[in-house]
Amino acid sequence: MGGEPVSPPGPDAAAPGRRRAPVVHSSLAGRGGEASDFSFEELTARRRRRFLLRWTPIMAGVLVLGWLAAKPAWRAGRAWQARRAAREAVALMGQEKWPEAFRRGNDAYLLRANEPEAVRVMARLLTRAGRAADALKFWRQLHELGALQPEDRRDFAAAALGAGEIEMAGEQLALIRREAPGGGAPLDLLLMAQHAARAGDPEAAAGFALKILDPAAKAAPRERFAAAQVLLSLSSPRGRAEAVRELQALARSTGPASLEALLWEVRRPPGAIDRLPSAELIALLANHPAATPIHRLIALDLELRDAPARRDEIIARAIALLGQGQDAEALARLAQWLNEKNEWERTLQLVPAARASDSSELYLARFDALGGLGRWAEVRRELESQRFPLDPLVQEMYLARALGQMGETLGADNRWARALKTAQGNADKLLLLARYAERSGATPTAEAALRAAVELAPESRPAQETLLRFLSERPDTARLHRQVRAMLALWPNDAPLQNDDAYLSALRGEALDAAAATAEQLMKDNPSSLPHRTTFALACQRLGRNADALGVFRGITIPEQAWTPAARAVHAAALKANGFTTEARAEAERVPRARLRPEERELLDSVMR
Repeated sequence: MGGEPVSPPGPDAAAPGRRRAPVVHSSLAGRGGEASDFSFEELTARRRRRFLLRWTPIMAGVLVLGWLAAKPAWRAGRAWQARRAAREAVALMGQEKWPEAFRRGNDAYLLRANEPEAVRVMARLLTRAGRAADALKFWRQLHELGALQPEDRRDFAAAALGAGEIEMAGEQLALIRREAPGGGAPLDLLLMAQHAARAGDPEAAAGFALKILDPAAKAAPRERFAAAQVLLSLSSPRGRAEAVRELQALARSTGPASLEALLWEVRRPPGAIDRLPSAELIALLANHPAATPIHRLIALDLELRDAPARRDEIIARAIALLGQGQDAEALARLAQWLNEKNEWERTLQLVPAARASDSSELYLARFDALGGLGRWAEVRRELESQRFPLDPLVQEMYLARALGQMGETLGADNRWARALKTAQGNADKLLLLARYAERSGATPTAEAALRAAVELAPESRPAQETLLRFLSERPDTARLHRQVRAMLALWPNDAPLQNDDAYLSALRGEALDAAAATAEQLMKDNPSSLPHRTTFALACQRLGRNADALGVFRGITIPEQAWTPAARAVHAAALKANGFTTEARAEAERVPRARLRPEERELLDSVMR
């Protein structure tokens, strides 16, 4: 049979009578896939590329949307955490757990610095702590956030008053009065009284304070105590009598503010006609349920003043009362009290070296006793041995004093310089250094520390006033005047500062017309103020208006305790200028010259010539 040869069927040959079908990749079968001329690996790669091309834009969009949504969610979470921490701080404030409250308040603010609740709690904490200038920054921030609530205005006003921002305090108090036309709560009335007194409106201040003392006001003891203090600052005879009655009633009670009232009564001159008897004060202090060791020591001080012949007995009783237990704080108070009485040997008996390591207060009391006995070499050895870990600033201060007492001037100066460097950047430490350096006779260091504190926190009223007090005790009137003017630039509406500036200008013979005009206006605003009258009298005398100078002191009753050495010196000079030589000499002889400034002594010398 002829024909073409037939090859054997291959593996792909179709069975006889059947049509050959193309091979299709299983992944494309049923999907309109194309016939495969590719290997398995190539088809897998093609599938991956198609998947990525289809899903990558979708996943990218999801990620972008997630990121955009996550940021507000993160912020919301931080805000919630901040609010929770702020609420915890408020609860701790209510329990008077101040260190813990400050920690949680700070946590809240760090979590979210523009969260109103966090800002509010920091403002309130600082206001309660008396750090008015710091608190004011937070109150301003809360105002800028638009979150200031009606109940915030009271603390805002208190902080503004504490920082010397009289106008700002007035704005908040005006809003309070608008919301409560009758005057509001006793605390609102108290703020209004304090503001009126600082703003030079004594009549309004007295009116608000007397409303608080009215039994119908149902004011709390601390509010009544503060209102009485306002009345005492006004030099009004009626207000003073009301204030003394209120304070003595508080002193005889055992509730809040009773100890503060007792201490006020203790500080009054013993010869005051309306002062409580010493025996009653001693009993009230010794038996008060809230009395601390320091109050009991004050009672013993009163006994010592009244009966100096019983000194040994009273000191022995103090040691028996506070020196036999294990209370390190009470023992430290007693040791400090004994050192104040120059009973250094008794302190060393109570606080041997082994017991001194119980607390830094005991350790330092022992150092003071050794120093009182002139054993400064021992103090130096103890400090340099570093057997007890003291604060580096305290270590440097005590070493500086020890070296100074031992005559090592260069070493002492180096230690004071190191102490100043250690305290830099911390206003509280700078003020501590200033107090100790001043007490130790290191006045340059004290002044440098005070100026550093003021530079660090220029709006801090306590720091500025501490520097003012320091300079007022030094003879350089020009430097004192510069400090007054620096403070007046910060608090231009502060009446006491205005008066101080006018008085020092008149005393130095500068800008006399302006000084007289300022003093005259201040005197009109507050006729009962002896400092304002004294300033106007001095300015008039410097201008040759002698009759006006003397007329300032006539027609008014000035309580004996209200007279200051400066006021008596100016009064004596006014008497002499108007021809009342005998009366002028008699007045001049009553003036303690040691408490006068150099220019005031010159004024007094002109009277005695």
